[in-house]
Amino acid sequence: MKTGFKDLDACISGFNNGELIILGGRPGIGKTSLAVDISRNSGKAVYLDLEPSSRLIEQACDYGFTLISDRDMDNPNGERENGMHSFCRREIANDDTFDLVIVDDIQLLNAKRSLRKLKGLAQKINKPIFALSQLNRNPEQRRETRQPKIYDFKSVSSNQLTYADKILLLYRNDYYVPYELYNNTATIIICKGAIGSQNEVLLHYIGRKDGLGYFDYTPDYRMMPREYENSDSFESDLKYAKSLTEITDRADCINTVSELRRLHERYYEHQDGRIYAVYIGDYVIAREYAKGLYNLFNIRFRDNNVRNESVSQMETLHSIYRDDVLISQLFASVIERKSSFEAMGD
Repeated sequence: MKTGFKDLDACISGFNNGELIILGGRPGIGKTSLAVDISRNSGKAVYLDLEPSSRLIEQACDYGFTLISDRDMDNPNGERENGMHSFCRREIANDDTFDLVIVDDIQLLNAKRSLRKLKGLAQKINKPIFALSQLNRNPEQRRETRQPKIYDFKSVSSNQLTYADKILLLYRNDYYVPYELYNNTATIIICKGAIGSQNEVLLHYIGRKDGLGYFDYTPDYRMMPREYENSDSFESDLKYAKSLTEITDRADCINTVSELRRLHERYYEHQDGRIYAVYIGDYVIAREYAKGLYNLFNIRFRDNNVRNESVSQMETLHSIYRDDVLISQLFASVIERKSSFEAMGD
């Protein structure tokens, strides 16, 4: 089956029947979000959530995949692993409505034998199993790079990893350095199972306030359509936007914010289905625009016209980028302060 991310499918030939695929990543980096997106793209996935959460229930309703919680499986004597295996053999093996099983996560199973048993289960039910796993803190302790390595799995030995057909690691730069140029970029590192020389795949990632983000295919961020085909154009525009934001942080510059608005509109109006790299470009520029509006709002707070216009522009920006964490935080702060000020009688 296909994951729905064509670059990843091209590198690993999708997920095949009987395979065990492991996805590792630090807590909160987006493992569950990626699994949910693959479930949605598949349309025929069963998601075994060993630690039930309300956010997944909502996603299952929206995207139509089948969510099975730990409570839905018969766990004899409280043995979660045996209950999960029995459930899969009984309910999934001969059910053609499912073509993928997702297990979240293997740290809740018996670490010494979980991968061997999962591989055997995948072969038994003749469907791919996509299992999520946490990584330890090793990436944070590296000086040269925080990209994870295959030996960073938490409570999973190298011998256990030999049972996996494909091993993927998920990395996001903004997990460590918030609000920088590559914030919307996630990297899937293919440690095992690549069918060619390419061992990294870039995806576009947008975080959400509820903790679950979503991934989208994107080519290299420098591939701008139309007049933005030259990578230097975007680099210089972003540098210009950041310099404008710094000005608004130090001085009363209505014209500077207007320039940020104009710069953002250059990118936003050229989106085509919101799948190209300009999707990344307009998000990054939009954040600088939002920070400029926030600074102007605070500097000219007692000017009624400027205050209301800043709020109006922030509302428009927030309506476009409702899922962006930074823009949502700035918008909420502006609304809260405006409401407090008005409650005091202006």
